[in-house]
Amino acid sequence: MQARGRRGSSLSTDARRILTVQALRAFVYGLGSVLIGVVLERRGASGVEVGLVLAALLAGSALVSVLIARFGDRLGRRRIYLVLLATMGAAGTVFALTDFVPALVLAALTGTVSTDVVESGPFTSLEQAMLPHAAGNRDPTSLFGAYNTVATLAGSLGALAAGGPTLLDTGSQRWLLAYPIAAAAALAVALSLSPEVGESRELDGDPGPPLHRSRGIVLRLSGLFALDSFGGGFVVQTFIAFWFARTFGTSPETLGLLFFTIGILQAISFQAAVRLAGRIGLL
Repeated sequence: MQARGRRGSSLSTDARRILTVQALRAFVYGLGSVLIGVVLERRGASGVEVGLVLAALLAGSALVSVLIARFGDRLGRRRIYLVLLATMGAAGTVFALTDFVPALVLAALTGTVSTDVVESGPFTSLEQAMLPHAAGNRDPTSLFGAYNTVATLAGSLGALAAGGPTLLDTGSQRWLLAYPIAAAAALAVALSLSPEVGESRELDGDPGPPLHRSRGIVLRLSGLFALDSFGGGFVVQTFIAFWFARTFGTSPETLGLLFFTIGILQAISFQAAVRLAGRIGLL
Protein backbone atom coordinates (compact mmCIF):
# COMPACT_ATOMS: atom_id res chain seq x y z
CA MET A 1 0.00 0.00 0.00
CA GLN A 2 1.66 3.21 -1.15
CA ALA A 3 1.35 6.42 0.79
CA ARG A 4 -0.46 9.21 -0.97
CA GLY A 5 1.73 11.76 -2.64
CA ARG A 6 2.58 14.91 -0.79
CA ARG A 7 -0.11 17.49 -1.54
CA GLY A 8 1.61 20.37 0.19
CA SER A 9 3.46 21.40 3.29
CA SER A 10 1.34 24.25 4.64
CA LEU A 11 -0.78 23.85 7.76
CA SER A 12 -4.18 25.42 8.16
CA THR A 13 -4.82 27.77 11.08
CA ASP A 14 -6.93 25.15 12.86
CA ALA A 15 -4.24 22.49 12.42
CA ARG A 16 -1.66 24.83 13.95
CA ARG A 17 -4.00 25.47 16.86
CA ILE A 18 -4.48 21.76 17.48
CA LEU A 19 -0.72 21.19 17.39
CA THR A 20 -0.23 24.11 19.79
CA VAL A 21 -2.71 22.60 22.26
CA GLN A 22 -1.00 19.27 21.89
CA ALA A 23 2.43 20.81 22.52
CA LEU A 24 1.22 22.46 25.73
CA ARG A 25 -0.32 19.21 26.87
CA ALA A 26 2.75 17.14 25.96
CA PHE A 27 5.05 19.52 27.83
CA VAL A 28 3.26 18.98 31.14
CA TYR A 29 2.93 15.26 30.42
CA GLY A 30 6.71 15.12 30.00
CA LEU A 31 7.18 17.09 33.21
CA GLY A 32 4.68 14.95 35.09
CA SER A 33 6.00 11.64 33.78
CA VAL A 34 9.18 12.31 35.75
CA LEU A 35 7.92 14.31 38.73
CA ILE A 36 4.89 12.17 39.61
CA GLY A 37 7.11 9.10 40.02
CA VAL A 38 9.75 11.04 41.96
CA VAL A 39 7.17 12.72 44.22
CA LEU A 40 5.51 9.40 45.04
CA GLU A 41 8.90 7.93 45.94
CA ARG A 42 9.86 10.88 48.14
CA ARG A 43 6.52 10.72 49.93
CA GLY A 44 7.26 7.11 50.83
CA ALA A 45 4.47 5.57 48.77
CA SER A 46 4.51 1.78 48.71
CA GLY A 47 4.79 -0.24 45.54
CA VAL A 48 1.11 -1.14 45.86
CA GLU A 49 0.07 2.50 46.18
CA VAL A 50 2.16 3.53 43.19
CA GLY A 51 0.75 0.64 41.18
CA LEU A 52 -2.77 1.68 42.14
CA VAL A 53 -2.22 5.27 40.98
CA LEU A 54 -0.59 4.19 37.71
CA ALA A 55 -3.31 1.60 37.08
CA ALA A 56 -5.92 4.32 37.61
CA LEU A 57 -4.09 6.59 35.14
CA LEU A 58 -4.14 3.89 32.46
CA ALA A 59 -7.67 2.70 33.26
CA GLY A 60 -9.01 6.27 33.23
CA SER A 61 -7.45 6.91 29.85
CA ALA A 62 -9.04 3.76 28.42
CA LEU A 63 -12.45 4.38 30.02
CA VAL A 64 -12.73 7.99 28.87
CA SER A 65 -11.58 7.01 25.38
CA VAL A 66 -14.40 4.47 25.17
CA LEU A 67 -16.93 7.06 26.36
CA ILE A 68 -15.72 9.53 23.74
CA ALA A 69 -15.97 6.90 21.02
CA ARG A 70 -19.55 6.25 22.10
CA PHE A 71 -20.82 9.78 22.73
CA GLY A 72 -18.24 12.15 21.25
CA ASP A 73 -20.00 12.87 17.99
CA ARG A 74 -23.35 13.37 19.70
CA LEU A 75 -22.03 15.94 22.16
CA GLY A 76 -19.57 17.59 19.78
CA ARG A 77 -15.85 16.99 19.54
CA ARG A 78 -14.88 20.60 20.16
CA ARG A 79 -17.11 20.83 23.23
CA ILE A 80 -15.66 17.64 24.72
CA TYR A 81 -12.16 18.83 23.89
CA LEU A 82 -12.71 21.95 25.99
CA VAL A 83 -14.17 19.93 28.87
CA LEU A 84 -11.20 17.56 28.84
CA LEU A 85 -8.72 20.45 28.93
CA ALA A 86 -10.51 21.99 31.92
CA THR A 87 -10.54 18.58 33.62
CA MET A 88 -6.82 18.18 32.93
CA GLY A 89 -6.15 21.41 34.80
CA ALA A 90 -8.23 20.27 37.77
CA ALA A 91 -6.67 16.79 37.88
CA GLY A 92 -3.16 18.21 37.64
CA THR A 93 -3.92 20.55 40.53
CA VAL A 94 -4.86 17.55 42.68
CA PHE A 95 -1.50 15.90 41.91
CA ALA A 96 0.27 19.17 42.75
CA LEU A 97 -1.43 19.79 46.10
CA THR A 98 -1.92 16.41 47.76
CA ASP A 99 -0.32 13.00 48.14
CA PHE A 100 -3.53 11.41 49.51
CA VAL A 101 -3.72 8.25 47.40
CA PRO A 102 -7.56 8.03 47.06
CA ALA A 103 -7.61 11.62 45.77
CA LEU A 104 -4.82 10.84 43.30
CA VAL A 105 -6.71 7.77 42.09
CA LEU A 106 -9.89 9.79 41.50
CA ALA A 107 -7.92 12.45 39.62
CA ALA A 108 -6.19 9.75 37.58
CA LEU A 109 -9.50 8.18 36.58
CA THR A 110 -10.41 11.35 34.66
CA GLY A 111 -8.09 10.08 31.91
CA THR A 112 -6.50 13.51 31.47
CA VAL A 113 -3.18 12.92 33.25
CA SER A 114 -0.73 10.78 31.32
CA THR A 115 2.13 8.52 32.39
CA ASP A 116 3.94 9.08 29.09
CA VAL A 117 4.77 11.97 26.77
CA VAL A 118 2.81 10.67 23.77
CA GLU A 119 -0.46 9.55 25.32
CA SER A 120 -2.90 7.35 23.45
CA GLY A 121 -5.99 8.35 25.38
CA PRO A 122 -9.00 10.64 24.97
CA PHE A 123 -7.11 13.71 23.75
CA THR A 124 -5.42 11.75 20.99
CA SER A 125 -8.74 10.21 19.95
CA LEU A 126 -10.29 13.66 19.54
CA GLU A 127 -7.30 15.32 17.91
CA GLN A 128 -6.85 12.55 15.37
CA ALA A 129 -10.55 12.82 14.50
CA MET A 130 -10.37 16.62 14.14
CA LEU A 131 -7.05 16.92 12.32
CA PRO A 132 -8.25 15.59 8.93
CA HIS A 133 -10.88 18.35 8.88
CA ALA A 134 -8.15 20.91 9.58
CA ALA A 135 -5.51 19.41 7.30
CA GLY A 136 -5.71 22.04 4.57
CA ASN A 137 -3.48 20.88 1.71
CA ARG A 138 -1.16 18.88 3.96
CA ASP A 139 -0.62 15.21 3.11
CA PRO A 140 -2.18 13.07 5.90
CA THR A 141 0.95 10.98 6.47
CA SER A 142 3.08 14.10 6.80
CA LEU A 143 0.45 15.74 9.02
CA PHE A 144 0.33 12.91 11.53
CA GLY A 145 4.11 12.65 11.44
CA ALA A 146 4.25 16.32 12.44
CA TYR A 147 1.60 15.66 15.10
CA ASN A 148 3.68 12.95 16.77
CA THR A 149 6.93 14.87 16.36
CA VAL A 150 5.52 17.98 18.04
CA ALA A 151 4.24 15.90 20.96
CA THR A 152 7.56 14.13 21.42
CA LEU A 153 9.68 17.29 21.22
CA ALA A 154 7.43 19.23 23.61
CA GLY A 155 7.28 16.29 26.00
CA SER A 156 11.05 15.93 25.88
CA LEU A 157 11.43 19.57 26.92
CA GLY A 158 8.94 18.94 29.73
CA ALA A 159 10.98 15.97 30.94
CA LEU A 160 14.12 18.10 30.82
CA ALA A 161 12.35 20.79 32.86
CA ALA A 162 11.72 18.20 35.59
CA GLY A 163 15.26 18.89 36.77
CA GLY A 164 14.26 22.47 37.63
CA PRO A 165 12.98 21.80 41.17
CA THR A 166 16.30 20.26 42.21
CA LEU A 167 18.45 22.86 40.47
CA LEU A 168 16.41 25.69 42.03
CA ASP A 169 16.15 23.90 45.39
CA THR A 170 12.36 24.00 45.39
CA GLY A 171 9.72 21.34 46.05
CA SER A 172 9.04 19.03 43.11
CA GLN A 173 5.33 18.52 43.73
CA ARG A 174 4.33 22.18 43.38
CA TRP A 175 5.85 22.23 39.92
CA LEU A 176 2.91 20.08 38.84
CA LEU A 177 0.88 23.31 39.01
CA ALA A 178 2.19 23.64 35.46
CA TYR A 179 -0.82 21.43 34.62
CA PRO A 180 -3.52 24.06 35.29
CA ILE A 181 -1.35 26.78 33.72
CA ALA A 182 -0.90 24.75 30.53
CA ALA A 183 -4.59 23.80 30.57
CA ALA A 184 -5.62 27.46 30.76
CA ALA A 185 -3.35 28.36 27.84
CA ALA A 186 -4.59 25.36 25.85
CA LEU A 187 -8.22 26.32 26.53
CA ALA A 188 -7.57 29.81 25.18
CA VAL A 189 -6.19 28.31 21.97
CA ALA A 190 -8.87 25.62 21.66
CA LEU A 191 -11.66 28.17 22.04
CA SER A 192 -10.49 29.76 18.79
CA LEU A 193 -10.93 26.54 16.80
CA SER A 194 -13.49 26.96 14.05
CA PRO A 195 -16.81 25.11 14.59
CA GLU A 196 -16.25 23.08 11.42
CA VAL A 197 -13.32 21.24 13.00
CA GLY A 198 -15.57 19.74 15.66
CA GLU A 199 -18.22 18.57 13.23
CA SER A 200 -18.52 14.89 12.31
CA ARG A 201 -19.23 15.39 8.63
CA GLU A 202 -18.13 11.86 7.85
CA LEU A 203 -21.19 10.65 9.80
CA ASP A 204 -23.74 12.82 7.99
CA GLY A 205 -26.66 10.81 6.72
CA ASP A 206 -27.20 7.12 7.41
CA PRO A 207 -24.01 5.75 9.00
CA GLY A 208 -24.91 2.17 8.10
CA PRO A 209 -24.11 -0.92 10.18
CA PRO A 210 -21.29 -0.59 12.73
CA LEU A 211 -17.89 -1.24 11.08
CA HIS A 212 -19.60 -3.00 8.14
CA ARG A 213 -16.93 -3.94 5.54
CA SER A 214 -14.09 -2.40 7.55
CA ARG A 215 -14.71 -4.72 10.50
CA GLY A 216 -11.82 -7.08 9.72
CA ILE A 217 -9.33 -4.26 9.21
CA VAL A 218 -10.41 -2.49 12.40
CA LEU A 219 -10.16 -5.69 14.45
CA ARG A 220 -6.70 -6.52 13.10
CA LEU A 221 -5.42 -3.00 13.74
CA SER A 222 -6.99 -3.03 17.21
CA GLY A 223 -5.22 -6.30 17.96
CA LEU A 224 -1.91 -4.82 16.81
CA PHE A 225 -2.39 -1.73 18.98
CA ALA A 226 -3.44 -3.91 21.93
CA LEU A 227 -0.22 -5.93 21.71
CA ASP A 228 1.81 -2.73 21.45
CA SER A 229 0.05 -1.23 24.48
CA PHE A 230 0.45 -4.47 26.45
CA GLY A 231 4.20 -4.33 25.94
CA GLY A 232 4.26 -0.61 26.72
CA GLY A 233 2.46 -1.28 29.99
CA PHE A 234 5.62 -2.92 31.32
CA VAL A 235 7.68 0.24 30.74
CA VAL A 236 5.38 3.04 31.90
CA GLN A 237 7.57 6.13 32.04
CA THR A 238 6.29 7.31 35.43
CA PHE A 239 6.99 3.92 36.98
CA ILE A 240 10.49 3.89 35.48
CA ALA A 241 11.13 7.27 37.14
CA PHE A 242 9.78 5.93 40.46
CA TRP A 243 11.89 2.76 40.23
CA PHE A 244 15.12 4.59 39.39
CA ALA A 245 14.52 7.10 42.19
CA ARG A 246 13.81 4.38 44.77
CA THR A 247 16.44 1.84 43.68
CA PHE A 248 19.34 4.09 42.74
CA GLY A 249 18.39 7.46 44.21
CA THR A 250 18.42 8.95 40.71
CA SER A 251 17.75 12.69 40.73
CA PRO A 252 14.97 14.34 38.69
CA GLU A 253 17.49 16.22 36.54
CA THR A 254 19.23 12.96 35.57
CA LEU A 255 15.90 11.30 34.79
CA GLY A 256 14.79 14.36 32.84
CA LEU A 257 17.95 14.31 30.74
CA LEU A 258 17.49 10.58 30.10
CA PHE A 259 13.88 10.96 28.93
CA PHE A 260 14.79 14.08 26.95
CA THR A 261 17.38 12.10 24.99
CA ILE A 262 14.93 9.25 24.39
CA GLY A 263 12.32 11.75 23.20
CA ILE A 264 14.69 13.35 20.70
CA LEU A 265 15.45 9.91 19.24
CA GLN A 266 11.71 9.20 19.02
CA ALA A 267 11.11 12.48 17.20
CA ILE A 268 13.80 11.59 14.67
CA SER A 269 12.20 8.18 14.17
CA PHE A 270 8.77 9.76 13.50
CA GLN A 271 10.20 11.93 10.75
CA ALA A 272 12.13 8.99 9.31
CA ALA A 273 8.90 6.96 9.26
CA VAL A 274 7.14 9.66 7.22
CA ARG A 275 9.90 9.60 4.62
CA LEU A 276 9.96 5.81 4.50
CA ALA A 277 6.17 5.69 4.08
CA GLY A 278 6.47 8.03 1.10
CA ARG A 279 9.03 5.73 -0.51
CA ILE A 280 7.89 2.19 0.29
CA GLY A 281 4.27 2.60 1.42
CA LEU A 282 2.45 2.61 4.74
CA LEU A 283 2.42 -1.17 5.16
